[in-house]
Amino acid sequence: MMKKVLCIVLSLWIQVGMAQSTVGDSLYDEVNIIAGYLDSKAVIVRWVPTTPAVWSYSAYYGYRLERCEVDTVTGDQTLWMVLGDSIMKPASLEQWRILVSQNPTDYYLQAAGQAHHGERRETGKTISELVAKSDEFRNYYAAAMLSSEFSALAATTSALRYEDRDVVPGKLYIYRIRSLCPASTLAIQEGITSVSTTHFETFPKITIDHIYEGENLIELAWDKKVYGQFYTAFNIYRSTDNGKSWKKLNEIPFASTGIKNEELFFFKDSLDQNYVTVHYQVEGITPFAVTGPRSEMISAMGRDRTPPTAPYSIETKYLGDGRMQITWKADPNDKDIAGFRISRSNVANEGFLELTHEALPPEARTFTDTACNELINNYYYVGVFDKEGNVNVGFPEYGTIIDSIPPSPPSGLTGSVDTNGIVTLTWRLGPEPDLKGYYVHSSNRADQTFINLTGHPVQDTVWRDTLPLNVLTEKIYYKLVAVDMRSNYSVYSDMLTLQKPDKVPPVAPVIIDVRNENNVVKLNWYNSTSLDVVENVVERRTGHDTTFIKVYTCPGTMAEGSYADATVQDGIRYEYRVYAQDDASLKSGFSGSVSITAFVDKTMSPLSNVHAVAKSEEKKVILYWEYAQQGDVYFVVYRSVNGSAYQSHKTVKGRTTLEDSGFKAGDVARYKVKAVNSNGWQSGFSDEVSAAFSTN
Repeated sequence: MMKKVLCIVLSLWIQVGMAQSTVGDSLYDEVNIIAGYLDSKAVIVRWVPTTPAVWSYSAYYGYRLERCEVDTVTGDQTLWMVLGDSIMKPASLEQWRILVSQNPTDYYLQAAGQAHHGERRETGKTISELVAKSDEFRNYYAAAMLSSEFSALAATTSALRYEDRDVVPGKLYIYRIRSLCPASTLAIQEGITSVSTTHFETFPKITIDHIYEGENLIELAWDKKVYGQFYTAFNIYRSTDNGKSWKKLNEIPFASTGIKNEELFFFKDSLDQNYVTVHYQVEGITPFAVTGPRSEMISAMGRDRTPPTAPYSIETKYLGDGRMQITWKADPNDKDIAGFRISRSNVANEGFLELTHEALPPEARTFTDTACNELINNYYYVGVFDKEGNVNVGFPEYGTIIDSIPPSPPSGLTGSVDTNGIVTLTWRLGPEPDLKGYYVHSSNRADQTFINLTGHPVQDTVWRDTLPLNVLTEKIYYKLVAVDMRSNYSVYSDMLTLQKPDKVPPVAPVIIDVRNENNVVKLNWYNSTSLDVVENVVERRTGHDTTFIKVYTCPGTMAEGSYADATVQDGIRYEYRVYAQDDASLKSGFSGSVSITAFVDKTMSPLSNVHAVAKSEEKKVILYWEYAQQGDVYFVVYRSVNGSAYQSHKTVKGRTTLEDSGFKAGDVARYKVKAVNSNGWQSGFSDEVSAAFSTN
């Protein structure tokens, strides 16, 4: 029985909450204390250990309650005097058993006894066992605290309450409570409070702010902010004989807040039948385990809140000339139907307008709408209500009017795009009276699928779109579709083509090869792949220059480009790069530069028609040749005499002949000639020629 009572108290603990009244979590190890002068006989003093550890150690070592008096004129304070026993401890198990036998209906006394003297779980070894031990300890603490909230006997027996009957009216008393637990075990801060006996402490009468009369249900509510600061919980009383006798409805104190509104206390009472008047009163329970005044008696009754079954088998029939007939069925088991109402809308599930300004009688099962719109949709709701005003509505029914003729295609579509990518489209309004609006479709390519941009019909002849400008496509294409109230769609309008503002530079060319060839530097690259490229530009600079100069361009229609630079000089390092420019004068990035040192073929053309003629009588040789290359050129003549090695013999400049002398009879002279220019470039040796002198 004791464990069952403990479970009930713990469930109430969850309901009331740890934050209620003086029972609360704390960051400190202390004992909170309050005192109240409730009548002329005594001051009631209550204290609460703030943590399970403070409660456990204080119950073992005990408390000491002291009081002093303060002169309200001079402020002088008397010496502290001990109240009650010098060491106040919870009653022993035997004393508790006697009190429980004497007070068998005080369940909180039983729960507090179980909390103080109940069997404890042995200390576990595993984590789960340690957690269970900790939870058990906290549960016993919670049961002891809450039992002391609602039972004065449980609080006194737990050494958590004292009635000071040695008081004089008109005085100011200070009370302090000390835990006798040694500071070396747990440092516990004392609690202190004051109370004046000039006036009795009063508690407010509760005003019930909200009464809801449901079906077999009464719901009461009162302000939590106002009454939560005075009362820990409440008792609810009900009378069925106009207040002559009362029955308490809650077995344990009640303190439930609303789910939807946590600022109110809510109580729900279930009733056996509707339309029978019942009366209620509510009283609060203070932290001193005494009750405040009961509220004024309020009256209420359960009421029928169940609506009739919704109308079903709703059908519509178009009769012509704007007349639509609506028929329906109603549940024959609904005996309290008061009537029907009919509503119409041009859109399903919203914007309904009631057609029956006066309700149709309970026996009505048909209604004719004489002003339905033949050009738009017509949806009908049939609602039923009973004598209590409970309403139920059937599903909306579409009033069918056959119309399969689509509107004409939109015309006059024009538009523009500004530099920020804002598109403005305009078109002419169609002539159809049942025209619902227009859908705007677009595509980035004329030969691809057009996408609906609006999602719903545009009921205007102007529409704006915002284009992303960092794209490679240069044009945007638009078409319109008209739709009427019967969801008939026209064919596409003529396509509108708009030029996008070009904000994206073209793709950069890519250099694929650079090399020396035939006294020139040859460059090859892939041109930009962008479709709007006007030209691909080659730039060059020498190793000692800081700026590039344009040296070549080619059109953007070519897949590849090439350039042969014949203006290079031998030994000079050149750097090349390529970029593309589109029709909006936007330039691509550069291809990435390449460098190469130029090389020029320094070989000169050889000499021709070289001849050597021996003049025996004059002992000399006449040497002559031909050379076509112009410029600053001189010739080096190499000679071998009588089979000796060739040696540089003479240099000739400005002419192509040489007279060589100093020979004797029988000598044989051989010659080779090469051309040399001012840069030091040389031709190859000419063919060898010889001249021989006779021996006589």
